[in-house]
Amino acid sequence: MGIPNRICPQCGNPLAPSEMYCSNCGTRYMESAEIDPTQRASSSNQGQGPANPSPTPMEPTQYAGSSSSSPYGSSLYSNTAYGSGGQSFSPPPPPNASYTPPYGGVPDAHGQQSPMQPPPGGFVQPPQARKGPNIGLIIGVVVLLLVLVGGGIGIYSFAKSKSSTTNATTPTPVSTQAALFSDNFADNSKGWGLASASGYSGTISNNVMTLADANHKILDMAIPTNTSYSDFEVTTTLTLLKADSNDSAGLYFRGDSNLGQGYFVDIYGDNTYDIVKIFPDSTKDTFLVSPTNSPSINAVGQQNKLAVVAKGSKIVVLINDKVVSSISDNGGYTSGTIELFVENGKSSNGAQASFSSVAVYPAPNQLPG
Repeated sequence: MGIPNRICPQCGNPLAPSEMYCSNCGTRYMESAEIDPTQRASSSNQGQGPANPSPTPMEPTQYAGSSSSSPYGSSLYSNTAYGSGGQSFSPPPPPNASYTPPYGGVPDAHGQQSPMQPPPGGFVQPPQARKGPNIGLIIGVVVLLLVLVGGGIGIYSFAKSKSSTTNATTPTPVSTQAALFSDNFADNSKGWGLASASGYSGTISNNVMTLADANHKILDMAIPTNTSYSDFEVTTTLTLLKADSNDSAGLYFRGDSNLGQGYFVDIYGDNTYDIVKIFPDSTKDTFLVSPTNSPSINAVGQQNKLAVVAKGSKIVVLINDKVVSSISDNGGYTSGTIELFVENGKSSNGAQASFSSVAVYPAPNQLPG
């Protein structure tokens, strides 16, 4: 039998009779015309007649494309001519010992490049090169999800911390300037307009000023300076001694002696507060902040520190060193009296509150909160 033409299946370069690796591209030449893999696939074919004297050459497409039927059986690792059940084959080393034969680029039946070519071991290896990108893609997706979730947690933790800081750690501002007025009620040397009559009373004793009203009205005590305060910071420490949800005590500011203009900041007996803007016509009185429950407020019988900072149109309210409200009233009142008060609502037979200190300072340069 004559030596068939030896052509490189990779690049089509003619090969010499003894040349096992293409000198042009390095691809190993398969002696497909001299080996019939189907005769070695099963031992049951042995002794059943001579081999086909003219075997059909194995085409390169038998290695490529999922549409081709493998000559080695249904599995890449079944008993084949190059597997565990057939004749082993050890190719001679390539001319260049450092050369690694390529595993890709074998043309398939449509002229496309197959993803791999059989390596020198004689059988197709699993596509290990595809594992890397797949694993990398999975890892990348997991990392991205962790970053997004972490960001979300990071973004949620930051918002909670900011709210807590604003509401929990803002100290009542204290001006570095001297107080415009202060009193700790050791006596009535400041000249408060104390009086008592049926249903109401105002007294100073034991370092507190106590105001009580049972007429379902407001008993107010203006700071005795005859001063109209514009921009300022006022703080007072008060305790509701007797009050229900409609009874309150607090600060009245930028007001007049007739309660015909100004703002009330109330602390009620049910741990709520509000900010009310009043007018000469009481039917126009308006909530700037509706009654709002606040965990900053201590219950009836316990002391609360109330502070108001008024600067221009800005009004900031702090209760026990925590900012509970910061608003603007554009076009609102700009100056007036500052007063302490107690108010008896419509649902109880009386309200009573004590004040242990009050101080007025110039407005700070920077508003709290």
